[in-house]
Amino acid sequence: MEAIEFKTTPKKDGTIQIPKKYRNQFTAEVRVVVMQKERSGGGDRDIINHLMESSLEASEANPLSKEASRRRGRRMVEVLKKIAKSGGISSIEDPSEWQREQRTDRPLPGREGA
Repeated sequence: MEAIEFKTTPKKDGTIQIPKKYRNQFTAEVRVVVMQKERSGGGDRDIINHLMESSLEASEANPLSKEASRRRGRRMVEVLKKIAKSGGISSIEDPSEWQREQRTDRPLPGREGA
């Protein structure tokens, strides 16, 4: 399956236009996934992107106190329960296949051919 990603604003009638540079690539039936950033602050709808965007380099990380670690752990449990209650992560069609792919050994950066 080939995928493209672009940002656009739907028209008032709900129509989403594919940018001109992609139109000739898709002549058969397509699968469309629409994502929108949450309008109000907070919420967990886009929690994975938020976590990825706010990750720290190891050199920037500071050890947590036991209580802070417990608070973070409780919050992680809450978020994971919300994800599970909503049906999981919709972009992962087959969780078992996804897990196998994640566990597949890959060459480390800078070590290809070593």
